[in-house]
Amino acid sequence: AINAVMAGCRPEYLPVVIAGVEAMCDDAFDLHGVSATTNSAAPLFIVNGPLRKRLDLNAGAGVFGPGHRANATIGRALRLIVRNLGGAAAGGITMSTLAHPGYFTYCIAENEEESPWSPLSVEAGFAPGESVISAFAGAAPQTVYDHLSRTGEDLLVTLAHSLAVISHHKSTHHGDTLIVLSPEHARLLAADGWDRDRMRAFLWERLRKPVRALIPRAGQSQVRGGGRHRRPLLGGGGGLDVSQDVADGASQDRRRLGGDMSDEFLDPTDSVAVPRRRAPRPDSLDGKVITLLDISKAKGDHLLDRVEELLRERHRPKAIHRRKKPTFARPAPEDLRQKILEETEVLVEGLAD
Repeated sequence: AINAVMAGCRPEYLPVVIAGVEAMCDDAFDLHGVSATTNSAAPLFIVNGPLRKRLDLNAGAGVFGPGHRANATIGRALRLIVRNLGGAAAGGITMSTLAHPGYFTYCIAENEEESPWSPLSVEAGFAPGESVISAFAGAAPQTVYDHLSRTGEDLLVTLAHSLAVISHHKSTHHGDTLIVLSPEHARLLAADGWDRDRMRAFLWERLRKPVRALIPRAGQSQVRGGGRHRRPLLGGGGGLDVSQDVADGASQDRRRLGGDMSDEFLDPTDSVAVPRRRAPRPDSLDGKVITLLDISKAKGDHLLDRVEELLRERHRPKAIHRRKKPTFARPAPEDLRQKILEETEVLVEGLAD
């Protein structure tokens, strides 16, 4: 409530703010990951249902811009809550390299009255006519300007070219992409028979690229750090499709190279194979004190739960300790590192996304 007042919310906005907090605190949203990433994702809140009209939330012209108190203050209140209650201050937990204006306030409503399709909330499983707020981890908006397309397919080709720059094959992980259409473009698509599923399928096919098109100088040996690597880049033949055959491509590279692969880690999306030295391995884990370190990324605890099960099934460790970093955005605190050093013979760090 204090943050809502600081943001300038009217009393009637508070139920939306509370629902927004519940949405972004759902484990599936991974608020800590969104807040701590060096990428530029901020919670974008999308409101559906009759409450949009009662609170005068903007769903029309200039939907991402200023001029509407409800959008500005609800979004700002939710951002203040993340910062003041969650500790996600810039340079602290929030480690975004560039961030974007949505880190200040980021709240819109859907123009249900002019949409030819069912609302976002209904697609998500809520009842028609129910007031709903959705949380989406979004980068800054990218405007797609197209006044020339006269068919739905032509417009989707424009969208596909624009979507291609939103993410890329070297991203550490890929999330969802939100497309916000103007009423004019929505009518054009609907008139040509395009529904959501058909549009998704068309864009997916258009955005797929063969691996050989994503890796520079495919088929040539590469030099890094003064040493020439033996691994040829993926290439030749018809090329591999990144959406289907990346894993197969890596296994083919292993067969070509042959020999001991224990100290070389391959990434089919990288331009070279980067040799890395592994830490010395003990001959046996029996009788050892093992620490499993969770770095606080989403699902890391699930991975380490299974690792612990397998360690207990297959070995006879003296003890297994579970430790967790406060945030993955910073090195482990000195007291935690010292504790691990004092009590540990074998350390396993769990990374997950």
